[in-house]
Amino acid sequence: MVEYDPRFESHPYWDTRKDSFSEDVQNLVEHLVAPGVLDGMELDDDTKWALIGILQALIDEYPPDFGDAYYEAERVIKRPDAHADLRTLTTEMLLYGADEWGDGMCQIIIGSMSYGGGELFPQDYEVAEKYYRLADANGVMQATINLGYVYEYGRLGKPDYAKAFEQFSRAAALGHPEAIYKLGDLYYRAEGVEQNVAYALKLYERAYQIAHDDISGQAEFIGFRWSHSKFHAAQAAFRIAEIIVDPDDLVGITPNPHRALELYLEAEPTVFAEVADHEHNERGGLLYSERLEQILAGQERARELLWENPGAFRRY
Repeated sequence: MVEYDPRFESHPYWDTRKDSFSEDVQNLVEHLVAPGVLDGMELDDDTKWALIGILQALIDEYPPDFGDAYYEAERVIKRPDAHADLRTLTTEMLLYGADEWGDGMCQIIIGSMSYGGGELFPQDYEVAEKYYRLADANGVMQATINLGYVYEYGRLGKPDYAKAFEQFSRAAALGHPEAIYKLGDLYYRAEGVEQNVAYALKLYERAYQIAHDDISGQAEFIGFRWSHSKFHAAQAAFRIAEIIVDPDDLVGITPNPHRALELYLEAEPTVFAEVADHEHNERGGLLYSERLEQILAGQERARELLWENPGAFRRY
């Protein structure tokens, strides 16, 4: 049983913040922090602790760490049966953090939910761009990259490859593996630049190595470390494999189905996990399901090539 948190007995910063919220939200917060209320509600322990974290950030943290409070509660918020009060307070907390405090983490959370359509914010690409830009100005590197996706895929109308190139290049210059392989995509697909598959492959290899260095703890970045390194390694591995498995007439590319097969196998479990994680997100689930099908097809193709002529390919 979750006990009532005694820290709710004093909340010195709430009076300075509450006028930024609607009267309904003010009443909800003040009701929930009253002694005994949370313990009297029929909630599972995870939901109670999530509510405690959000309330703590709202009422008596200075400076408040709204982003941390969200990520602590994220798993509960994303549940189909998430409590309405928890979702309401989290939404209001994120908007307050983004708009009143200029908090970069709140800005990118809102941007990401607005881009894909999430539990708290409906899909709206203009809203996504707005908050990505704010977070980018606050130095949130992922927002720099996410803006590149907005422009590359034409979420605001038509694709703007020049802007996408600019965004990915800025983050790639700082060594972010996702930005590097996305820059490679532009060269591979000839989007806004002259097609150069050999250079795209070099970028994919660089992204793959950086992600693996980070996983092994060998990478030295500028005062921060990248998250999701296994995901980035898998994305780069897939891209490398797609080029080297059967390059056909691509100039300067040596076929290597041995290595391609290993890279496909490396990427498979990470992408499979993404399929499972996005089971309640139709677009995300479809995207990763298609990628998983490509990986499995690539494995089959690599095996066929090796069986057709096992002596023709040397192991790298």
